[in-house]
Amino acid sequence: MFEFTSEYRLGIRLLDEQHKELFRLANVLFDIVECNRLDMIEVSIMSFIEYTRYHFVSEERIYSEMNMALHDIEEHKVIHQNILGQLESYHEQVRSQNLTNDLAVELCAFVRKWIEQHTLGDDFKMVQNM
Repeated sequence: MFEFTSEYRLGIRLLDEQHKELFRLANVLFDIVECNRLDMIEVSIMSFIEYTRYHFVSEERIYSEMNMALHDIEEHKVIHQNILGQLESYHEQVRSQNLTNDLAVELCAFVRKWIEQHTLGDDFKMVQNM
């Protein structure tokens, strides 16, 4: 279980709630892979990508409203675009019927890593720069 704990709290209620939802959606994906339900991955990854996109737009808007440096916001947007690009690449492989258990495990590792690194690294850095 991938758990949202207090260490992930940014102190911005909306973003913390959205991060909790990302954890929940990641856990759904992880459960599908663990149960070897590869037939359900496309729906799960689509939901995850859609929510991630929504979250990134919200996050960028909030940082802008908090009058953060434009340069920092633009750098953060590039990070978001890269993450979405990688998620879309995994999704395309799933849609192309090229999904193997190894790829599903790789996808889960990527999702866990970016949520941890982005929240604990990139997002905390943004909040500290306020």
